[in-house]
Amino acid sequence: MAWAEVGLILKGLMRIQRAEGGRIVNNPVVYTLALNLLEFRQPTMKQSLNLDDMMSAVRFCAAQMDSQYGDTVFDEWVVISLKNGQPRILHYFGPRNYEFRQNFTRDLGALRNALFNGNHRPGDFEFARHAKGTYFEAFMALGNDVYLICNNTRASMDEIAQNPRWLSAQVPFADLSEKICASSLETQQN
Repeated sequence: MAWAEVGLILKGLMRIQRAEGGRIVNNPVVYTLALNLLEFRQPTMKQSLNLDDMMSAVRFCAAQMDSQYGDTVFDEWVVISLKNGQPRILHYFGPRNYEFRQNFTRDLGALRNALFNGNHRPGDFEFARHAKGTYFEAFMALGNDVYLICNNTRASMDEIAQNPRWLSAQVPFADLSEKICASSLETQQN
């Protein structure tokens, strides 16, 4: 399935969601289908990303997600390196830079095993549905033991997903994932 087809399906689901007053998000079958469709990514970008390009793409994604959602989805976006098992912050934007550094190990919470024990390709991502407070909600693999951590310090993913606009807010996140995947494939081919 081509990425464009997935986008059309998601847009169709969003139209149905709006027509049904947001009830589609509460339908677990449709919600699961939409999330599974996001797994089908095909590369379209023809250039590799450096850290500056990556952060521009992340900031754009954050702004688009917030716009689609009507509120802040993630108030922390952090690029970290886990080379040699040691976390190192490469870029941070959010409300608690110092506290983030101090509480990193604790705040990994439910994502700890997936992050440290997973074999992730660039663009792969995971969500922690029940992370509360400052515990991280999501991460995305950027490549070479580099990850994007996404966090909402005020709400859990379950709470975020209850907003009927959550489905449409996922599209920019999936677009970022696709861009990272495509960039990685282009880098591997060169």
